[in-house]
Amino acid sequence: MKETSKKMLAVLIVLAMIISIISPMTLTVSASVWNGTPDTSWYTGSSPYTIMTAEQLAGLASLSTTNNFEGETIILGADIVLNDTSNFANWESSPPANQWTPIGTSDSRFMGTFDGNGHAISGLYISKSSEYYKGLFMYTAGNIRNLTLTNCYIYANGYAGCISYYCGSVARITNCSVSGIIKVTGSYAGGIVGQTENGTIISKCINNASVTAGKTSGGIVGVNNGTVADCYNTGNIAGNDSPYSDAAGIAGNNNIFGLINNCYNLGNLSAIDTAGGIVSYNEGSISNLFGCCNRWN
Repeated sequence: MKETSKKMLAVLIVLAMIISIISPMTLTVSASVWNGTPDTSWYTGSSPYTIMTAEQLAGLASLSTTNNFEGETIILGADIVLNDTSNFANWESSPPANQWTPIGTSDSRFMGTFDGNGHAISGLYISKSSEYYKGLFMYTAGNIRNLTLTNCYIYANGYAGCISYYCGSVARITNCSVSGIIKVTGSYAGGIVGQTENGTIISKCINNASVTAGKTSGGIVGVNNGTVADCYNTGNIAGNDSPYSDAAGIAGNNNIFGLINNCYNLGNLSAIDTAGGIVSYNEGSISNLFGCCNRWN
């Protein structure tokens, strides 16, 4: 009898331990879908800041029109849902509720640090067929790291990337991944960034999005003037206009200062003019491409 009681006690202790582990997991609340309004109340003037909601992320975009956040750090403290993505496959004909306005402008480039902290932003939607310069960020000269974008949809006239359209010479994009659809009727589209300057560094990034441009599309970057290292592409990349419909797994155009190191492509490629596994058009020396591999057509 005593032995049975001991066994029962042992079982109860084990069950209590299991419940103590599982209970915190069951209390996790799914992120709320953005209500379409910005919340800037988190910006107190004392960096670092932690953003917990879609409204606060929209507040960052609102503030960035007059504030470049130089020397300041913004950290994601939770996953962010900008739109319900259950109908993502039909967004081209049936758009979601919320249209995203990019962070940063040509006159106020984002110069701070945005740390995704391992969290994801889902449901970014931009459909501006007559406009240019689209992405989560428009212009950045800061650091963006540790961020995942899922179900990202961008349709623009030209110059687009899921993370940012344009990166300045001191910009660093590190450990980011994206999935979704990017369509540009004109030029320059990249899964991660549309265009980089000499000095930009993109590293440890993954593109799983399909990228289509009239001219010059790349899995990681449309036009590269900086450094792309330790990145890979699995998305389908297409150039569908002529002339100069370049498409490549890593960079559509790799210009004279462009350096690509230890990158590989697993995505399908198609172009009316020129397609390349790593680069479609390389302006610089072939020595600027090393340690790279293409494993698809």
